[in-house]
Amino acid sequence: MKLQLVEHNITLIDFQDIHKTYDCELVDKLHDLQLLDKNFKKNKDIRKLLYHFTIKGIVDYINSTKFNTKLVLYFNNTQFYESSILEYVHEDEYLDILTKLLIKIRNLLPIKITISYKSLSYFKHLLDNNDGRARSTCTKLYSIVSKFNIEKFTFEKIKKFAKMNDLIFLSNSYFEDIKTKQIVFR
Repeated sequence: MKLQLVEHNITLIDFQDIHKTYDCELVDKLHDLQLLDKNFKKNKDIRKLLYHFTIKGIVDYINSTKFNTKLVLYFNNTQFYESSILEYVHEDEYLDILTKLLIKIRNLLPIKITISYKSLSYFKHLLDNNDGRARSTCTKLYSIVSKFNIEKFTFEKIKKFAKMNDLIFLSNSYFEDIKTKQIVFR
């Protein structure tokens, strides 16, 4: 789901829609490596695969979009839509893992991410009803976008992170498009 906040020049992208694009591939890879029965929170190989698929999914999605607005990933950390990964890990545990992962990504990459206890569809419902909670969330989103400083992101942090987690697909050129897109629409 996408939601445009026209008055703030912001488009919210539901992270779970991005997750759907790599969900089956992630489960297949975990199966191939015989990791599905391991502890998702503690296993380093699982964490590396989650970083790989999540970062690649987000960056590929953002680079393929054709919006003339500021993009903000919206993650509801209280419920997860249908996902094959939930057959192997409890929903609450997976939401906790993804929340921590997205916070890490938010600090490493020039990507605006907000984490909310409301689903994007419920947030839209609140907006349509001119609810005060929706206005408060809009103010928070506008603040995130306004305070976003693209200059603080360097590729040194992500290179170090990529090396530490064996994320060999990450390179300067891989992120050049996303950084350019974020600069254009700041």
